[in-house]
Amino acid sequence: MTLRFFDGWDHYATADAAEMWSAFDGTSSGQSIASGAGRRGGNGWTCNTTGRGLTIAIPSTSTVILGFALNMGAAPASAMNIVELREVSTLHIALRINTDLSVSVLRNTTVLGTSASGVITATGFCYVELKTLINDSTGTYEVRVNGGSVLSGTGADTRNSGTSGVITVASILFARGGQIFDDFYICDGAGSVNNDFLGDRRVDAYFPSANGNSSQMVGSDTDSTDNYLLVDETSPNDDTDYVQSDVLNNKDTYTFQNMVHTPSSISGVMALANAKKDDAGTRSIAIVTRSGGADYDGSSHALSTSYTYYRDILETDPATSAAWSLSGFNNAEFGPKVAV
Repeated sequence: MTLRFFDGWDHYATADAAEMWSAFDGTSSGQSIASGAGRRGGNGWTCNTTGRGLTIAIPSTSTVILGFALNMGAAPASAMNIVELREVSTLHIALRINTDLSVSVLRNTTVLGTSASGVITATGFCYVELKTLINDSTGTYEVRVNGGSVLSGTGADTRNSGTSGVITVASILFARGGQIFDDFYICDGAGSVNNDFLGDRRVDAYFPSANGNSSQMVGSDTDSTDNYLLVDETSPNDDTDYVQSDVLNNKDTYTFQNMVHTPSSISGVMALANAKKDDAGTRSIAIVTRSGGADYDGSSHALSTSYTYYRDILETDPATSAAWSLSGFNNAEFGPKVAV
């Protein structure tokens, strides 16, 4: 797998950000989901004050590729980092936007390169991508805006001294001034697909629309009828309504809303379950994908006693082992299963 995470901020509220991301620096005011501020009328993420913003943990890797839609709103009053790639707390690479709307790539605080001015638009969305290889002497970096390369370097020292030179977390939106972010993705460069720039991507959220092939969970309404109505909220409502089971291998699957556009390609599908356990002992959840008339179990996720988003990223349709097609996605079902 190379596609590690993506988000469009359309399926949860600001208070739930730490359930979706590894960490949310919510102590700084002004960091929130901006309703209707995304590129296509959906939500976006905004950060009005300095702060780490959102952080996602990824498996250790020396290569990172990421992209996001960005609406600056105005040129920044001072240069600011908007992405930081770290090994735990050690900063290796930062992507910075300068007052003249140029971009710079930095190793910690050392500028490795700066683009021409004006490559970022002051208002309106542009799509920004960064690819970097962490190495003492053969490191590389490239920044693309709307698909065109605006800054690159090879044979660079991209590794901050004293560390092993891998990335384990990506902190985004170390920003100020009301920027809006949308359609974020991150890859780690391994594998045979999604191991280079993906180009301008859109991230859409889809919600359960009907019961699927299995309805074995028991709802908070004490039955197993129309369970999808208990898990179809745009933002999770925790214990207000839900489905649950303590019976090993019990599962629900649901049909989902059809995709609202015809994509040229689908880089991946992220199946999400917002879940917790409600008692002591070990309990795990798996996310089931039903495609082509068969069920495919994802990895088991050990539950905590607090609600958390558990995710499986499917870069291919398990029924075909090929990239998802529009019909394949529209006909698929997804849902939770009691794994342990």
